[in-house]
Amino acid sequence: MAIKFWNGIALIADDTYRTQLIPKVGRLDHDQSLLKEILPHIPRGGVAIDVGTNIGDHTIAYLNKVGITGRVLGFEPLPEAYECLRLNVPGAESYNYALSDQEETLNLVIRPNTGESFCSYSENSQTIRAVPLDSFEFTQLDLIKFDVEGWELKALKGGEETIYQHQPRMVIEINENVFKRTLGNRQEIYDFLRRHDYELQPIQPKTSLNTQRIDVLAIPAKAQYFCGFQHKLAEAYTANSQLDQAIIAYRRGIGLNPTISSSHHNLGEVLEKQGHLEAAIASYRKAIELNRDHHQYHITLGKALARKGMAAEAVAEYRLGMSLNPNFQWSEDNFAEALLEGVYKHHSKGFPGNPSQKNDTSHDCGVIYLAIGEKFKQEFINAYKFLKKSNPTLPISLFTDCPIGELDGCTVYPLKDQKNPHKLKVEILKKSPYQKTIFLDTDTLVVGDISEIFSFLNDCDFCIAKTPNIDYSKPPYKYLGYESPKTMNTGVFAFKKSQFITKMIDGWITLMSEQDDSDMRAGHFADQYYFNQLLQSGFFEQEEGKVKVIDNKIYNVRPQPLSHLIKDGLFNQAKIIHLRLPAFVPSLISIKKN
Repeated sequence: MAIKFWNGIALIADDTYRTQLIPKVGRLDHDQSLLKEILPHIPRGGVAIDVGTNIGDHTIAYLNKVGITGRVLGFEPLPEAYECLRLNVPGAESYNYALSDQEETLNLVIRPNTGESFCSYSENSQTIRAVPLDSFEFTQLDLIKFDVEGWELKALKGGEETIYQHQPRMVIEINENVFKRTLGNRQEIYDFLRRHDYELQPIQPKTSLNTQRIDVLAIPAKAQYFCGFQHKLAEAYTANSQLDQAIIAYRRGIGLNPTISSSHHNLGEVLEKQGHLEAAIASYRKAIELNRDHHQYHITLGKALARKGMAAEAVAEYRLGMSLNPNFQWSEDNFAEALLEGVYKHHSKGFPGNPSQKNDTSHDCGVIYLAIGEKFKQEFINAYKFLKKSNPTLPISLFTDCPIGELDGCTVYPLKDQKNPHKLKVEILKKSPYQKTIFLDTDTLVVGDISEIFSFLNDCDFCIAKTPNIDYSKPPYKYLGYESPKTMNTGVFAFKKSQFITKMIDGWITLMSEQDDSDMRAGHFADQYYFNQLLQSGFFEQEEGKVKVIDNKIYNVRPQPLSHLIKDGLFNQAKIIHLRLPAFVPSLISIKKN
């Protein structure tokens, strides 16, 4: 038989299977469905044996998996196939032998599909040399694959001492058709493996050990025991905050049995706690690969992807997890916060050494909040966390009627007035300790450098963003565009101390003063309603106040345009997101629906 080459791959010219298939598939390691099940059992730096390599279509995959620190041995008795093996996988240790239970000479019956060639004592054909596996020495052995067309039992018996000593995982082809013409026997193979304390399972899904043709995965029973022990040990280390030891224990357990999805998932959680986000995502993906129907795996992966700033992928995983278990009680706040952390990372490069912030530690510039009641106090704490991450040197002042612990960089001003919060909001503007002030509602999340807003105030008295353009005439309300023609949103604005601003605040307070507190709430005769009345009255023009309209796609992102910003590729520019966290998730999910 001659050898020919296709795209650098050595092939047996007259072979009727691989020589025809590989050019169609376009790769030497063509059997990806089976390799996907085998490769997790081969560790990086490990030792694998390919018994019956043919031209090396599995051997190349094993060698890539073990890497430069590992070792792969390949056994192929057919001379032409062996020569192809040497050319295709030069990094493997290649042997032109068959494996048997003793050193002997056998007959090799060659088939048109050379992968179906088989060893025989009786048929007069090409002679080959056979050796027992026990004639080789190993310090480590992780996996053996047997595909020798009915000679599996003889090959197993020739490696009995090696198998006993190293307890490798084994993949063995069982084929009833070839057993009829060889000395093979399915039950004897199973008995041999169980006698050596191996547990057996079919690799192919939805099959049984009695299927006529099947690949059997044999795992040493003690490996299953020690795997469980390592898993429990890792959990104990994690509970005790010994994360380095937990990672080692999980990896040992995975080395013993890489098919347990929870080990990969839990390893990912520990890696994420240590800040190894990419490694954690890889572990979560592996857990899903092993168990696609576990809702928690998808949700955990979604959260990690969000923290990496991969919003669309994160939403897809979150939705899949919730669809698998709609009743699962998991916080949308938690997921939304992770998504926002990913956005924060996009903006936070170069902080805190931003030159525009270095002088902001004085009382020239700062941010003020109002939090009335426990609910809004908790909302402020979350807003404070985001602001400190992205603008760490910026002073903060909180006006509140609630006791609150010490917060770094935050001055607390106690309030005892029992007024409506919308009226209090405007009154505290006069109490700002800063020459230049940014006011933020407690449901705003700052994810970027906002110091540039203070620079806007060099040329104006007041900065504010427009509301989104929404048709509220009848439900369902219709989104019309990013900016309303006239109305402004008072959840985010900035001002500097000036005579004009004092008059503006007084005028704003006067308009609200006669409003009944009981009928004053967000979206209904609140501070925003009266600010827009003041704006439309001509007051700003009469008093010659300078007002700058800032971009609401950057400085005041509201829920309604959120999905449009993402679809238009504008979301990453957002610096102030003005919405409550649970609103974040449905807005993102609407992208997929549309």
